[in-house]
Amino acid sequence: MAIIQGKYLRGSVGNYAFRKVGNRNIIQSKPGRGTVRQTEATRESSAEFGLASTAGKMLRYAFGNLYG
Repeated sequence: MAIIQGKYLRGSVGNYAFRKVGNRNIIQSKPGRGTVRQTEATRESSAEFGLASTAGKMLRYAFGNLYG
């Protein structure tokens, strides 16, 4: 949502962002989502990290109750 400040806009309207840089007012188009795709190896690493994170959470919870 853009805000009117004097005769200028600040914020975003649709696919555009209005902002002030130094003494200049500029309009930028918002970046797209991109087309980067995860490889199979990246997905496997991500899944392994998720499992390790969950196991760490369980250990912290278990030991937190013992020594907390």
